[in-house]
Formats: sequence, C-alpha cells, structure tokens
Amino acid sequence: MNSLFDGRSNDLLKVRAWREHETLIVELAGEIDLATTDLLRWALRAAENLIIPPHPLVIDLRGVTFLNSSGLGQLIECARRCAVLAVSLRLVADGNSVIRPINLLGLAPMLPVYADMEDAVLAL
Repeated sequence: MNSLFDGRSNDLLKVRAWREHETLIVELAGEIDLATTDLLRWALRAAENLIIPPHPLVIDLRGVTFLNSSGLGQLIECARRCAVLAVSLRLVADGNSVIRPINLLGLAPMLPVYADMEDAVLAL
C-alpha cells in the first residue's frame, strides 16, 4: 500500500496515509512531542486537504509511544477544523500513552478514541 505521505517522516515519528474506500487514514508511529510537532502539524494539515466530506478522518495512534501537550494541541486543532468541514475525526489507540492524557484532560468528546480500526471506520 502506497502512502499519500511518502518521504514525510523522521527518526522519531513515522507518518503514512492512505484511503480505505472514501475514508482517509493517517497512521502515526513513534513519539509526539516538541521535536515532532512540526511534522505532526504538516501531516494533519495535509490530511485535512485530502478529506472527502462527509467521510471521516481516522488517525491511527496505536504506534505512538509518547504524546505530550503539544501533540494534543495539534489533535485538538485538527478536530476543530474537521468540525468546520462537517467531518468526523476519529482516533484509534490501544495504549495508555495516548488514551490516558485524553481521558485525564476530558478530551474524549472532542477526540473520540476507538480500540480498533474497523470500529473507527464504521462508526456512525
């Protein structure tokens, strides 16, 4: 599967994107912190330009080992821009490095997390 974002990764964060039917999926793996915020910002903005409303944007964070406030801020901004486009933003995560900060900060309504890709893609 070819990524829509080929060549846009660094040593700390890997980024891939593809379509599953009309749903855009962005996969992130590695650390999301100040050192990778610019890459994350670029990936989310690029994804927003590739969205086909009203189909969702799904961000797969299962490979993320660390998520700090700068990364959460980028996800929140992405959720806000998706809302303007009438597009649902859905996160896929199964580790505490992502789920815990989202829950602790009460961000689950804005950043809904699904345990697996199928649930995220098929959610209403």
